[in-house]
Amino acid sequence: MARTLHAATEINLRDMIMKSSRKLSVASIVVATMMLATRTDAAEISVTRAPNGDPMRGVTIEGEIAPGDFKEFVALVLASEGANTVWLASPGGDIAEALQIGRFIRQQSLEVWAPMFQERPLIRLKDPKNNVCASACFFLYAAGVERFGRVVGIHRPYLSQNDYKATDLDRAAAAHAVLRDRIAGYLEEMDVPSKYLPRMMSAASDEIVWLSREDIETDFDGLIDEYEEWFRANCPFVTAVQKSEVRRQSEKLHRGGQLTPDEEAFQEEYDRTDQAQVECTSKRLTEVQERKRRELVARLLGRR
Repeated sequence: MARTLHAATEINLRDMIMKSSRKLSVASIVVATMMLATRTDAAEISVTRAPNGDPMRGVTIEGEIAPGDFKEFVALVLASEGANTVWLASPGGDIAEALQIGRFIRQQSLEVWAPMFQERPLIRLKDPKNNVCASACFFLYAAGVERFGRVVGIHRPYLSQNDYKATDLDRAAAAHAVLRDRIAGYLEEMDVPSKYLPRMMSAASDEIVWLSREDIETDFDGLIDEYEEWFRANCPFVTAVQKSEVRRQSEKLHRGGQLTPDEEAFQEEYDRTDQAQVECTSKRLTEVQERKRRELVARLLGRR
């Protein structure tokens, strides 16, 4: 099946994907010249490997995002059973391509992993300097239905240098207004809190605002809200009250205190529930992801 899919991809996978999803067709209106970085080298899109070289379930996007990466990414995801996690290691790139990839990530209910620590990659990379998720990569991170990672940065999008040289100031300003509106629409589509758009637009194109741990834990970590409520109804789930109690106990231990027998019993029960939650949500989400992958492949190959 993978060989057939790749052949179809070479013919016109982008058009077929657009026809298969009304949401993805929105991406075709994004101006292809709008960039968040000046390089145009294509990203390295490959099956994920651990630092020791062992294969992992997932697809890695490493390096600058460039035109053509959407088609390559989709082909690899659809041809790879179990490739439901997208590992991100990118300093940015082409906005139009990033938004298309992002919409596909959300459509297929894929998980995303940004780096946890810039100096220690979680996966094998060709260039450790790529171990960030910044600029246009943020749009891929925001699209995940379950998000992990810490090294995430944003800044103001900008046009290519050639575009600036080829137009006057007023037209460049108008283009920025259009770009801002399109990005605002995308962030709303991905349920990103509205406070991040002004933060993004206030950071100059040659600087990066790194999201704080509090930003990520409050607004991004874990399942998106609409998915979390479904899993709460269908899986064991730790409550906000339980999480608060665990934080209180952790602070107690940090201050040198000792847990009471009741607190120790609570910790053990919490750990059991948390493990059951992880196992259940992972299993149920994988079922959804694989069903969507099979359905899309069948549509692309003309099967019902």
